[in-house]
Amino acid sequence: MKIAVIGSNGQLGADLLKTLSKYPDIKPFGITHQDVEVSNENSVKNHIYELNPNIVINCAAFHQIDECEKNPNLAFQINALGALNVAQVCSELNAFCVYISTDYVYNGNKNSPYTELDATSPINIYGTSKLAGEHITSQKCPDSLIIRLSSLFGKAGSKGKGGNFIEAIINKAKTESRLQVVNDIYISPTYTVDAATTILKLINHKAKGLVNVTNSISSDCTWFTLAKQALEFCEIDVQIDAISSANYPSVANRPIYSALNNQKAEHITGNQIPDWTDAVKRYLMEKQYIR
Repeated sequence: MKIAVIGSNGQLGADLLKTLSKYPDIKPFGITHQDVEVSNENSVKNHIYELNPNIVINCAAFHQIDECEKNPNLAFQINALGALNVAQVCSELNAFCVYISTDYVYNGNKNSPYTELDATSPINIYGTSKLAGEHITSQKCPDSLIIRLSSLFGKAGSKGKGGNFIEAIINKAKTESRLQVVNDIYISPTYTVDAATTILKLINHKAKGLVNVTNSISSDCTWFTLAKQALEFCEIDVQIDAISSANYPSVANRPIYSALNNQKAEHITGNQIPDWTDAVKRYLMEKQYIR
């Protein structure tokens, strides 16, 4: 089975390739932005047709939230038009299409983890463009799977953001005696190793439609909670203050609550996805911050 991963040098894409390469009956192909420009129909067709894969996992995204507000045309070219081009080729090749989406399709007004049945209502360009990508993928390629993720962290780091939140916090803690972290935005942190493993299991179980994939959350988690837990695991002694997001005004609006409920994924695969605290610990071990 040939599986192509578009965006293979990103946080999720890198771990998808690692996970896929463990199986002798799977031949993974990594596709980077240097290989294919997803917003260009011919670029997508030429490369994907040549590979002729059974499955295409589309991780390509313009996910710099504030930059999406400043350049909405580019956001839609990559996140929506790019999704169209990939889904169209998958449909023509009878390939299964997996589109990677986001928790930012929600408005954040809910106070409990969002399920796949909850109504979407994005409040920024990034979320709107990704939701458009979801609809386009489902329309053009009914044989598809939409994966919504939240607050990713992985060894490869985010190419567009220069790392990830945990790395940023650890680096700051090494040079600053006091940190301030937002404590009123609720998330569900997701380790890309666990996300990649779960996505492959969903594919193996022939899952279709919409599925949330994230680490389990035994209790509410904010950026402050995540930062505090990571620093505790690393035994880094630094003062960390919980502050309001009002102290960090940004170009784009962000949902106050966008944690995801992963019970559907667990039901389909028959496997429990580890809690986010366990995921953070394993990530820190992978990066050799702790043993």
